[in-house]
This record gives sequence, C-alpha cells and structure tokens, in this order.
Amino acid sequence: MAKSLQSGEHSRFSDLLDEPVDHLLLPIKGYQDKPLVPLIEAVQPVSQFFNEIEDNVYVALHNCQNPDDELTQDESASIHLYTMHFDDGPSLYLLLNRSLRGENREALKPWFSFFKLFMTALYKLPSQSVIVWRGVRDIDLSSKYKTGTKFAWWGVISCTTNIEVLESDQFLGKHGQRTLFSIECINGKSVASHSYFKNAEKEIILMPGSYFEVTGQLNPAPQLHIIHLKEITPPITLIKPPFSKSINIKSPSIPHKPSTVAQSVLKMSTQNSAADGFSVEISSKASTSVQSTSGGVTQSANPNTVAKEISPKLNAVAQPKSSTTIQNTTSKSSSKSIPPKLKTKWRQDGINISDGHCYDGEDEGLSGPCGLCVDDDQRVYIADSGNHRIVAVNQDVEGLELIAGGNGEGDGNNQLSFPADVIIDKENDCFIVSDYNNKRVMRWYRGKNRNGQTLISDIGCWGLAMDKDGNIYVSDIDEHLVRRWRIGDDYGTIVAGGNGQGDNLNQLNSPTYIFVDEDYSLYVSDRENHRVMKWMPHETEGIVVAGGNGEGSNLTQLSQPQGVSVNHLGEIYVADLNNHRVMLWYEGTTQGIVVGGYGAGHESEQLYYPRDLAFDGQGNLYVADEDNCRIQKFEMDNGVKLVL
Repeated sequence: MAKSLQSGEHSRFSDLLDEPVDHLLLPIKGYQDKPLVPLIEAVQPVSQFFNEIEDNVYVALHNCQNPDDELTQDESASIHLYTMHFDDGPSLYLLLNRSLRGENREALKPWFSFFKLFMTALYKLPSQSVIVWRGVRDIDLSSKYKTGTKFAWWGVISCTTNIEVLESDQFLGKHGQRTLFSIECINGKSVASHSYFKNAEKEIILMPGSYFEVTGQLNPAPQLHIIHLKEITPPITLIKPPFSKSINIKSPSIPHKPSTVAQSVLKMSTQNSAADGFSVEISSKASTSVQSTSGGVTQSANPNTVAKEISPKLNAVAQPKSSTTIQNTTSKSSSKSIPPKLKTKWRQDGINISDGHCYDGEDEGLSGPCGLCVDDDQRVYIADSGNHRIVAVNQDVEGLELIAGGNGEGDGNNQLSFPADVIIDKENDCFIVSDYNNKRVMRWYRGKNRNGQTLISDIGCWGLAMDKDGNIYVSDIDEHLVRRWRIGDDYGTIVAGGNGQGDNLNQLNSPTYIFVDEDYSLYVSDRENHRVMKWMPHETEGIVVAGGNGEGSNLTQLSQPQGVSVNHLGEIYVADLNNHRVMLWYEGTTQGIVVGGYGAGHESEQLYYPRDLAFDGQGNLYVADEDNCRIQKFEMDNGVKLVL
C-alpha cells in the first residue's frame, strides 16, 4: 500500500543522483507502438518487481473516478500510481526511473505498456512555462553540472513550484549540504490534481528525456549550492511521443509564460540564516540576489549572465581550430530553393512523401528528420538524424534512397552522427553535410562512393547555406555565431554574431538554420532569442525581421525558430518549432501569418516540431516534421499565379 512522504534520496523530487549526464544514451523507441490498455493490465509485465502492486492500482483507480483535464480514469490513475510511495519495497517511480536511465534499452521493454499509458496522460495535460525546483541533500553536485553543460535527464522529472515543499525535513531541509536546482522549464505538466498527495506538493513533471543547459551556479550560503537550468530543445528526439496517429493534445506550444509567476518571489532560508546573516531571494525570472542582513554590502548575481564569453568582433578571422581549405567548390548554386513570390496560399492538407512511419529498427522509416533541401527534379534530400544518414525521397518511387552515412553512428569517413543539415552543390555534383555530433562539415560526392571528405573540423555546426559564388556558410550553435568559408580559405570569417552569447543586435544565442539571398544578406534563426536576424554584408549588427518579442505563440512571436527561407520580395518563411507551425513574415512588419500547421498533432494539416522547410520550383512547401517522422508536402492551391 501507499504511505506518507519519504525523505532524502528516496523522494521523487530528489531522485537524480543516477542520471548519466556525462554522456547521451540511445533514444527510447518502440513503446509508442504498444496498444493502450487499462492500468491493471499495463502493470502486469512489471508486477513481479513489487509486493502486491494490484492493491495500489485499486487505490489509484478508486481515487481517480472523475479526473480533471479530460483524462480517462486509467490515464489519471497511472499518474496517481507514479506519485505513490509503496510500503514493503521500492516504489514504482524508483524502478521506472532506474530503467529509463539504463544503458540497456532491452531491459526497459517490460515497462512499455505502463509507460505508454503514463506518457499519454502527460501529453494530454496542458504545458506550462514556469520556474520549478528539485534538489538533493548531503551532496554538492556543482562539479557535475558545470555552467554551459548540456545534458538529458532520462527519468521522470518531479519538481515543485513551491520552494517550501523542498525546505521541509522530508526532502532537503534547511541545514546541511544541499544542491538545489532552479529550472526554467517550457513543457512542465502540472499533476497536482492527479497526484496521491493532491495539491500538497504542487508537483510539476518534466517529460522523461528533457534536455537542459546549465546557465549558472550560486553559493549564497555555506553548504547551499544553487544550479540554474534552462530547458532547451534536444538535438534529436530522445523519446518518441506516445502515439502514432492522433490524440487530443492540449498544445505544448502555447505555454504559460514565466511572467505569470513573476509577481511572486520565492524565498528560502539558508543554513543558520540568522547566525550567518544571509538570506536568498530567488525570483521566477531566475535572477538571484544574495543580501547581507547584518547591514553589510549587498551583492547581486544573475545566473543567466554568468561566464559570458567575449568573442572576436564581426568579420574577425576565425581561430585555427576550424582550419580546412575549401577547394573545388566553385558552385553558383544555392542550397535551398527560393520560395515563391507574391502572396501565395497552400492547401491545408499536407501529403506525407516519406512513407509515414517512424523507424523501428526493422524498416526504412525516418527517425528525427532535421534539415532538408529539394533539387530541380523535386527530389527531397533529408538529414535523417536519428538514423545517422542522409536519404533522398523520389516522389515517383517508393522508399528511401541512401545518400550518405547509413553505416551506424560513428566518426569514420563513411559514417555520420546526428547530421543536422544538408545542402546541394550543383556545380560539383555533391552534397555538403553538417555532421553535428562529430563537429565537422563533410562533402559527399553523388553516387561515386560511400566515403565522405571532411571540409571543416572542430565546429559546433548546425545550419548550412551556400551563396551564388559557392561560398559556404555554417552556423556554430556552440559558439553563437555564423562563419563563411570562401573558396581557398583555410579559416572561416565570422559574418554574424561573434560577440558572445546574448540578445543584443550584435549577438546570437544558439543559431540554427540559415539562408543567404542574392544580395549576400544572411538570415539566421536565432533559436534561444526566439527571433530571425538579418545580417547584411559588412555590417556589425543584425536587424530583427521575425519574432523578437519574447517566446510565445502570438502572431508577433516565435518559439525556438528553426528552418528559414526568403524570396526576392523579402517574404521570410520560418519553421516555428515549439508552436508547430510555419509562418510567413514580411520584412518591416511586426507580426507574421500562419501558412502551415494548424495545431500540434499528427493529422495531415498538423505538424509536431517542424525542424526545417524548403520549396521546389513550383512553389510547393516541404517541411521536416520531426516528431511525426515524416516530410510533409503542402501543394499550392490551384489557380494561384506564381512569379518565380
């Protein structure tokens, strides 16, 4: 049966010591193909791990007869069961999280039925963007979570919006060694009304496989260590959604903004606060001030500004770490097809041109498609990131054609590791590939052999572009800048950013996809600043041409923009990742227009985390629909006149 709150390392809010943050585990796949079954049936494959778990299932079902949030009784009860603390043996959350963190993914399979039910329940809950807290006592984790570190937490992440919950002796307490995580989340799920403890714990769950960046650390008092995390988009899909077709989702793309909790300031007393003369105030904006209560000097620190780098000025020559001479790439072709001119309209129902299912280890499906481009024959080339390869789709032929990689994940000349983008070099009849995890840009000649050639090394490459003179542009998501390599260059030249991570007009924050127009103006999707920037040649600052009004879902806002394409009229098309839509912005206007993707989902008119976009010569729109593992083609409406 269930019992009251447990303390210390056994609580859900402190269950994090075994997270493998020093390396990335394989994505979790396959559970989503299990049928939804009642809770009592879902726990049967793992029942041998527990002592009479059926009794706890009965309690959960009894307490969830009229659930909130339009969940079914079994869905709500799966959350209820997760929050319970079992007598006479380990609790369900403890063994579930241990399996989720295990390197042997086969050992997770007995959990698939319960995990499918539990994840379905979480996906149906509305998402919240708030500051949440979790922590652990009797240990300092500062050295494990250094500023700038990016990592995944694989277990179910139980947090609270109320710092006083963690202050209780049942969790962290107010004395002794403690590490407290302040987390700026974007997809938090409030389970308070479904929990065994109801509203007492103010519990917010972050999805298993959530991805974070450490943005700062503080030590406001002896033995109290505060680590600030920001939830960010992972480079690939780490855990698939729990459905293959459709589900009634309350879109996670329309979160409550952190400003909705900014009116309240969370206060926490530190160890021996009266004796030591310290108190710490931590606001929902994650700015922290440490004040002396004994009349001494007041100091302030903001974790978001900790350890900012000062990089070389715009147009400075890059350092030798990215040295490779670019030769024999005198192409005058562009990497992405230019979108149509005039105000155009596409059919709302997209066409899946990539077979329509996720790779399961046995077939040719896609896994986390990211970058894409289209050639003159309407062949679509895709960075199939999760499968570590580049593939092509010929719309007249069934199946996928292997172009590059496909020999397992690795750093060999015939291998790739999570490729993020691909462009076409027509002049040299080859492909340029951003091999993200191997931190290199590669060239693969069409049809000649299965080995690639490294063009640029030691770079946090993400997006690629090529101007009409054949110069290659690469966004460096780690260094927050874009470099250009001219023909014959040994070292790239910084053409955007390069002044440290930030949101000033001369800065970028995790740039993703890029586009270069006929006038050599560079457009950059500035992901963490939720905007698209335009950098004209020789300028030291960019201008905001889309978004830039904070993260959100209004027509004036973007949420972690990805793919970008621009035509000669200055129409800017953007893949708006977390809003699950494609938007059109006119340069000089203050808001955009939704042209594709109507709600988060899996139907033909919907998208689920669009990564990149491209156009063919007829003006048809192609979208890499990442979590749906498909490429959607949105055709032009009949009768629409195009000027190409």
